[in-house]
Amino acid sequence: MKDEIRMSFILMREDNALLFDDLHRFPKGTRRINRLRILAYAGLATMSESRLPAALSDNLSPVQRILDQDDNSLNEASVELFGNPLKC
Repeated sequence: MKDEIRMSFILMREDNALLFDDLHRFPKGTRRINRLRILAYAGLATMSESRLPAALSDNLSPVQRILDQDDNSLNEASVELFGNPLKC
């Protein structure tokens, strides 16, 4: 298995205006890619913190504190924005 994934995609404002506007703030290239990486990581952490390795979950204590509350608003927002998580 390769340790690298390359993706190329087109994001239209009509598809997801909030994400489009957020990414559009950054010039093309590394800054925009890094922002997308941060958003994807935060979404993954929010949706399924328990699936991350223990070493990474130690760094997510603020997220875990939010998830430990009975408020599922972050989970619901992630599902609304990105759809249901893929089953592996």
